Amino acid sequence: MFVEVRSRTGDAFGDPLETITPRKQAQIIRAARLYLDEEKPNAPAYRFDVVAVTFTAAEGPAVVHVPSAFDTSR
Repeated sequence: MFVEVRSRTGDAFGDPLETITPRKQAQIIRAARLYLDEEKPNAPAYRFDVVAVTFTAAEGPAVVHVPSAFDTSR
C-alpha cells in the first residue's frame, strides 16, 4: 500500500484532496512502479490511499482517509 498525505492550514485555499491532480496521480503511480521494479517486494497487489488533513485552530485537525483513491490500470 502506498499513502499520499496532503494537508492544509485552514480551508481558505481549498480542500487538501483538491491538490491531487491527474498529473500528481501519474507522478505518484510512476514513482511507486519504479520502487516496485527496484525492490521487488513480496506483494502481488498494491493500492494508493490518500489521507487529507486540514488543521484549524478552532476545531483541531480534521482527517479524511480515502482508500483506493485512484485507478492504477493506466
